[in-house]
Amino acid sequence: MNAVQGRTSPCKQGVVRARRSGLYYAFLFITLNIISIQSFALQSEQAKHIPHVDQKARESFQQYRYASGPKAYAIAPGGAWAWSELELNDEEAQRIALDNCQTQTQQTCIVYALNDKVVFDKDRWPTLWRLSEEEKATSSPFGISRGAHFPNLIFKDSKGKQHRLSDSKDKVTLVHFWGSWCPPCIREMPELVELQKSLKKNYGNKVKMILLQVREPFAQSQKWAKQYHFSKLPLYDSTPSGENNDILQTATGKKLYDRMIARVFPSTYVLDQKGRVLFAHRGPIHNWSEYLPFFRSVIED
Repeated sequence: MNAVQGRTSPCKQGVVRARRSGLYYAFLFITLNIISIQSFALQSEQAKHIPHVDQKARESFQQYRYASGPKAYAIAPGGAWAWSELELNDEEAQRIALDNCQTQTQQTCIVYALNDKVVFDKDRWPTLWRLSEEEKATSSPFGISRGAHFPNLIFKDSKGKQHRLSDSKDKVTLVHFWGSWCPPCIREMPELVELQKSLKKNYGNKVKMILLQVREPFAQSQKWAKQYHFSKLPLYDSTPSGENNDILQTATGKKLYDRMIARVFPSTYVLDQKGRVLFAHRGPIHNWSEYLPFFRSVIED
């Protein structure tokens, strides 16, 4: 009896243990998946929806998803971004992410994600070009930093008539520095064509685009634009006569090296109706359509 039980009992117990083992691992698998979903609630697809940022930022957001909290992910118009992890609390995580983002840009950074939740303020985002009352009160009379009055450059149109940048006051003005010798500039041209169409369609004459060639004769840039069907863009002559001429001129007679304004090419500035810098960007912008709400916000300000 004991022997039978001895033989049969372990067998029965083994079956029971096997059943318990299967249930246990099934339960463990489901539990871990629930924890995983809760821990990494941000989905990989959400990286595609971050405005203005490049591929490197989207890849960094994938890393952020798996980081330990408290954590925060911050962004700014133009593509600046930064994130924090393992901070003392949510407030500290946001502060550090915003501070690190702010070191890369003069634009206002805001929090895109806090811990495992997107907290992006879609309504506030397009208003970030607007100058605060403090920025307006402390704006410098001359400069290229946010809030400063942009240099009053002089340039000519295709008929040789001279213009001053200040002639565009009372309009939001986009000033773009480019050259037909510059591959990134060339790649951005189709985007600028679409931007020109969209601005005209949506805002009429309230926004003015001024494209100024650098380090080449105007005739050369015009020839290139005509050859590749970009001649309908608002091209103006910044007056340099060749690649060794890097001087831009202002209405007061002051001469500026182009690198003082555009450290890389292309470079773009957006000015408000009083000629103050709202936005500055070095390098090409790959999706100008994302900025249309910003233009509207400034027009309505």
